[in-house]
Amino acid sequence: MTATPDKRTFGFFNENIVKETPETLIFAKTDSHADDIIHCLREVYAQGNAFCKKVTYKAEDDPDSTLASFRNDHYPRIAVTVDMIATGTDVKPLEILLFMRDVRSRGYYEQMKGRGVRSLDCDGLKRVSNSADSAKTRFVLIDAVGVERSLKTDSRPLERKPGIPLKDLLQGVAIGHRDDDTLLSLANRLVRLAKQLDDKARARVETVSGGVTVADLGKGLIAALNPDRIIEDALATAEARGITRSEDTLTAGEIAAARAARVAAACAPFDRPELREVIESARREHEQLIDHINLDQVTFAGYGEQAEA
Repeated sequence: MTATPDKRTFGFFNENIVKETPETLIFAKTDSHADDIIHCLREVYAQGNAFCKKVTYKAEDDPDSTLASFRNDHYPRIAVTVDMIATGTDVKPLEILLFMRDVRSRGYYEQMKGRGVRSLDCDGLKRVSNSADSAKTRFVLIDAVGVERSLKTDSRPLERKPGIPLKDLLQGVAIGHRDDDTLLSLANRLVRLAKQLDDKARARVETVSGGVTVADLGKGLIAALNPDRIIEDALATAEARGITRSEDTLTAGEIAAARAARVAAACAPFDRPELREVIESARREHEQLIDHINLDQVTFAGYGEQAEA
């Protein structure tokens, strides 16, 4: 960390040497890891707390306000996050991504890298980075932990059991089916259903679910199977029990227990029969039924008498 430069000295940013740190996003492994990184950065740069901020759900400062400042203001120059800016968040002035954590999911890694690809015109960049004298047309990825070389799992289609009705998937989860195929197929159906429901149907589901949307129920199942989060939970559990572990020394049992705990929490809402029923009822109301049994038959093909006259 002590080798971190505090000047814009990189030729790929600017041909001139400018005394300004390019806007940088650092991906940390856990919230406590982010705290350690913040401490090191503030010690090295010695430019005050505003220079470097943590943007996580557990940050002391309001993370949304910090993110808005990171996107639109000169400070902070460096933000440290775990998940909050990993996907779906645009920070166009961002010029450096620094990975200080590994990522096991190939799709998730690509989304994280995507935080740096947003282009920005010179005026927009200059509003945040005063020394900028050209548009942002590239970014730099710094791999501090070998994330680029590590083994990753490829994203697979969510729908694994297309022949099983939604009602049966819901019932299967309720009676304890916890395999990836069942969970991901149910997640896929729920996310798709959420796009089809009208406001009244959504409201009925959310009344029973305690305010959780159909889409979030599905996304919760997907998140429960995230391999990176499973490893983090296993490490946290080991630490809480006073056991020193790394990713390489975690046992298969510890990883399985972490997965089971995450999956159980995501599946808990479906233990309620009333929630399963209201979801199935919403599906029946909005599903287009196609009759493959009583098919129409063509009785005549040709021109009518008037057309032939």
